[in-house]
Amino acid sequence: MRKTLGSLSILILLVIVGGPFGVSYFNKTQFNKSVEQINKLPNLNMKVESYNMGWLESHFKLRFTFTAPGLKDVMRQLHIPGKPELIVDGVVHNGPIIFGKQGNQFAAAKIDASYRLGEKAQRSIAAYVGSQELMQSTTLVDFDKNVQTKFKSTAVNYTNPKTRLTYTWNGIKGVEKTTLAMKKFLENFTVGKFDMTHKDFHLQVTPMTVSATLHRSNNNFWYGDSKLSLDKVLAHFRNEQQMTLDNIIVTQKQAIDNGKLNSRLTYTIAKILAGPYSAGPGKFDIEVNGLDAKSLEEANKQINNFFKNNPNVYKNKSALARMQREILQTYTTILSSGVNLNLHTLSVTLPQGLVEAKGNIKLASFNPKQMPLPVAIMHKTNAAMTFEVPVDLAQQGLIGYFSRQFKRKALKDKNLAVLNPSQQAKLIQHQTFEQVQTWIKQGLLQVKGTSYLFHLTFPPKVMPKMVPLPTEHVPNSTDKATSNPKQNMKQINPILIKPNHAPKHKQLIHPLNTISHPNQ
Repeated sequence: MRKTLGSLSILILLVIVGGPFGVSYFNKTQFNKSVEQINKLPNLNMKVESYNMGWLESHFKLRFTFTAPGLKDVMRQLHIPGKPELIVDGVVHNGPIIFGKQGNQFAAAKIDASYRLGEKAQRSIAAYVGSQELMQSTTLVDFDKNVQTKFKSTAVNYTNPKTRLTYTWNGIKGVEKTTLAMKKFLENFTVGKFDMTHKDFHLQVTPMTVSATLHRSNNNFWYGDSKLSLDKVLAHFRNEQQMTLDNIIVTQKQAIDNGKLNSRLTYTIAKILAGPYSAGPGKFDIEVNGLDAKSLEEANKQINNFFKNNPNVYKNKSALARMQREILQTYTTILSSGVNLNLHTLSVTLPQGLVEAKGNIKLASFNPKQMPLPVAIMHKTNAAMTFEVPVDLAQQGLIGYFSRQFKRKALKDKNLAVLNPSQQAKLIQHQTFEQVQTWIKQGLLQVKGTSYLFHLTFPPKVMPKMVPLPTEHVPNSTDKATSNPKQNMKQINPILIKPNHAPKHKQLIHPLNTISHPNQ
């Protein structure tokens, strides 16, 4: 019995005392493998400046250098000196038993790390965040190579007495789960409240939550599901105008099935308030099916390699043009197997009523070597779209279009140039009346309650006909106009066609029948 207890005591002592030595070597090996994986990511390079292996703890220092095109220019515009780099100082607590204030844990390693910008940049932002680091994280690595990281950034507080600018940001905090192979990421984080005050405005953004499940291919192509939620954006200006956005939700779902990427994107917003005008709810729901996943990976690889080898591409127009041609060729292959785009809905409720669009666009399969992308789009696309627009809003749009057309033509046409504002309003009213009647006769427009339904197809079954401005039989130039421009504008807002009396469209009085012509 004593021998058994003695052997067990020795075993426990070996685990407690000798275990960290073995785990320390294991952790360093896995650490180096993780560095290799991170350096495969685009626009990023990690350098291990030091790794001092110890018994219970190992200390390291990393330097991340970001190579994304244009990043240096952004830092220069923000007056942040130095290179776009991030320095990480960390401590690896070696298992198998990790002692801590929150309790003891059985794991391979626990890593505490702090993050700061490069030396010059860190000094320049001290006015905003003080001398402390930008972010802290705690990572737990188990013996099955699962990794969980909790992170929290520093809050930002800044005041400039000269410009009377003050802003605060509560930072970002969250949890990320992955493996040492970094093939799949589960993320949940919250972007804290942001508040900015200036002498002319006040901006407030409530906390935003993000959750995502992301997958990474061998060529660093990312896909997966994500959701973003934001309660409110409030902007208040000195002239008492106010704008608010309420309850914004964005979701994206992506999956690869039989070598094809299918993606669905949805935006919803409860309300938009801008001064006296309000809109909402609104929704945008679109789905794309049939994208060639391998070609997408190749395109992603091409883009990453190109920017890596051409860090100053935006200053080299010929290199940028070459990249665009190469990417276009790759995207021709991506779309060549046939892609289906479904616009499930695009809708928003306005004071005039509901505006909605639905439709489908189908790009038939083609040979990318024989038919470049622009040609394929023209010859291999079938589309059908339906737009529902309130009558008042549709007519306002047509009136605006014909008003712009009138201004251009009046510069060259003497008959139009002599018209006063009142006559212009009647002429534009006439054009809008004729245009609506023409589209109804063509079968492109129908009346549904208080809305117009527009039906468009590609290839078009019927080409929409636009009614030209008349250059003859224009209104009498002696017609009187008021001296009040606002009163004249009121004349440009007629209800030309009453939707509830659709069968009587052809019996309506033509606008120009009520005015005379100089030659009459």
